[in-house]
Amino acid sequence: MPPPHLAAAPGSDVLVVSHGYPSIPLYAALAVVALGARVHFASPDEEQLALAGRLGAVPVRTAFDEKPDRRYPIVVDGGVTQA
Repeated sequence: MPPPHLAAAPGSDVLVVSHGYPSIPLYAALAVVALGARVHFASPDEEQLALAGRLGAVPVRTAFDEKPDRRYPIVVDGGVTQA
């Protein structure tokens, strides 16, 4: 059974933010893709972005120096530093 937020809005756009250790955000992106959501993966790291793309997420290159152009109904903050 999917988490309540995804169950309430199947196929939602989800933003996974990666700043810090890469494994947890990448794992989160893979899990959310498997649940059928459209995942956008934000990171300044080219290697993480490439891997996220291979996992089925949309890579979003960012330096976290400004707000995103759009809003997401679900955000997973997979970092260890303040974004």
